[in-house]
Amino acid sequence: MIITEKKPSGELSLFTESFWQCDLAAGEELIIFPDGTFNILIFLSPGSINNVIYDQGIYLSNFQTRIVRCKSKSRIFGIRLKAFSLPNISKSVGLKIDQLAGITSLSIGSNSNRYFHQWLSKLIPFDEALPFLQQLNYQLLQKDLLVHASLRDKINFVLDRKGNVNIDEMSNTFGVSRQALHKSFKKSLGISPKQLSTIWRLNHYFSIYQDTNSQLNSTYEVGFYDQAHGIKSFKQSFGHAPKQFFNQHQENIQFIHDTIQNRFNNRYDPE
Repeated sequence: MIITEKKPSGELSLFTESFWQCDLAAGEELIIFPDGTFNILIFLSPGSINNVIYDQGIYLSNFQTRIVRCKSKSRIFGIRLKAFSLPNISKSVGLKIDQLAGITSLSIGSNSNRYFHQWLSKLIPFDEALPFLQQLNYQLLQKDLLVHASLRDKINFVLDRKGNVNIDEMSNTFGVSRQALHKSFKKSLGISPKQLSTIWRLNHYFSIYQDTNSQLNSTYEVGFYDQAHGIKSFKQSFGHAPKQFFNQHQENIQFIHDTIQNRFNNRYDPE
């Protein structure tokens, strides 16, 4: 498996973390890790997502609290978007957030559709695919290129603390009640602030475990009160205890780790 990504430039970098491609060998699967972002998936041939068969096409994979498993006979392209961009996308495709749950097929315009079908006849290099990915990215954002600053600030509050967040403290910081904070997140993202904090907390747990190979170090550094709590939380979200997960998904581990570190170190921010 070879996964390549490239950071967007200009105004797209406000909304989008990266464009990426994944080349899969026979029998391999791409693991999309719950990381507080969402993806536009471009399948050039029929494939499967979580063992459900999908035709060639363009799909939105909304926020996930569990891993997403993708398989395809040809490469998969993707656009990974920042959390606060979801209201822009939902407005562009004419759907409410609660209608974007799970995997949603996206209709695209005639120009994008023409480029998409040209891809089916040949395997073009990633650099040659980037103009299409940029065009599609703009197309999905063009109805509202305004950054939702209040939502972004709240999301960054959680991200900057790597998910180790007290919701009461967050409510006080932004001058809103817990109920209002919960309602605004659910309306804009489809998940609660607590769910988002759990995702990034477990991402932090994952990255420390990868670096130290120690469940004990990972447990206390991310704020779990004991080792069993950390392992249980990880297993609930990702289906396996950390050691089992690492052993079963070696081909995906380094890319997942690198993207988590890039996000926590603000490398996906606009320059």
